[in-house]
Amino acid sequence: MRASLEFRRRFRGAPVETGFITGHTVSYGCFPAFVFFLQPLRPFASEPSLTFSPPYTGSFLAHQEMASLVHPRRFQTEGELNTVRRLLGWSAQETGWGVRAGSVPLGNLRAGEFVLFTSHVSAGVGLPISSFLLLLLEDFGLQLQHLTPHSLLLASIFVHLCEMFVGVRPCVILFRYFFILVRSGRSRDEVGGYYFQIRSDLPTPYIPGLAGGRWEEWRRDWVIATTEANERLVLPTAGPASDKASWRAKPSLQPEFDSVLDKIRSLAGSGLTSWHVLGDFVKRRIAPLKQRPRPAWSFTGLNDCSRTHRGEGSDLTQEALEVLVRNVTDDAFIPENLILPQSIVPLCEDPARVAVLAILPTLDDGGLAPRQTGGDPNRGLRIPGSSGDQATLSAAGSGATTKGKQAAASSAAAAGSSRAHAAS
Repeated sequence: MRASLEFRRRFRGAPVETGFITGHTVSYGCFPAFVFFLQPLRPFASEPSLTFSPPYTGSFLAHQEMASLVHPRRFQTEGELNTVRRLLGWSAQETGWGVRAGSVPLGNLRAGEFVLFTSHVSAGVGLPISSFLLLLLEDFGLQLQHLTPHSLLLASIFVHLCEMFVGVRPCVILFRYFFILVRSGRSRDEVGGYYFQIRSDLPTPYIPGLAGGRWEEWRRDWVIATTEANERLVLPTAGPASDKASWRAKPSLQPEFDSVLDKIRSLAGSGLTSWHVLGDFVKRRIAPLKQRPRPAWSFTGLNDCSRTHRGEGSDLTQEALEVLVRNVTDDAFIPENLILPQSIVPLCEDPARVAVLAILPTLDDGGLAPRQTGGDPNRGLRIPGSSGDQATLSAAGSGATTKGKQAAASSAAAAGSSRAHAAS
């Protein structure tokens, strides 16, 4: 289903709640469990385009599905499935549901079930999926499985850049200002046939990115996961439901975005890179593309509710960090690459955070929130048990579109009715 003309014109949406997935402390050999399924990356040249496909209705669609989906090579036993559940941050009491083994032909999926590639989890996708990601997929007419793992990693970095270093919620119009959608020239399937690419004609510089890469054999590692039903999670059998011209269309940003662009320009000029942003959210156990209760600038430490894994002993070891970063970037692990420049302080640690937030616009998933909240830089919400300067933006529903509200409500319902998604 195409997004409404009004939405495409206004880029409206609901507030973002997100998060990144990393491994639990259960080990196979000398590495944590998440290393079990990470695949090596290699440089790639290009990727595909998008169109929404309806749920399966007959044998023709089943035949198309078989062409794109191969039988999973692992995650068939309960022990292997528990590895995936731990990666998602589910506690031992919560690992008995939500993920099951997949097989080809796919067969009939129950309500809320969808194909989840484990490489997408490593790239920052969590359950419930963030309303920002769902809206981004909708705007491009994409299904989740259209995208490569590297594209989702780029989206994760964008989300964390906005929340932890700029001081705004990520939004579709800002993402489209920096990125375009491209069809892969190396993929003949719709699954993993499309990717995001930084624009070459940007008047405002974006932070230096990661070298392009693709996961070897990543399409062979998948499970059937359960979350709130959404049409963007249906396995695609055709391209995106949008024309190619719209993939590169550059939005005109309102004047209120000037302060946001100035901040990104300043961060890039001060030496902030995608490596730094990646290292920050991985070390904090944040999944940028997971629906989270509050933005990253309000992060409070080991027991923060936005972490996929909480409490003492939940931080990654240096060895685990190295393996994870090396596998998702396809590059040599250089610890210095993850050390922030001295002049850059994450907003959650910045004593001047209140002043920084005060000069920035209020954004929602789509773009500029139609109704600003006045002089309160913390958007009117206080974190229980924290000091006043750790106030944060709520689900900030002021002026969100119906589509955005539904996306946020769906993710919230999935979280509330199932689990906390974080092991303590």
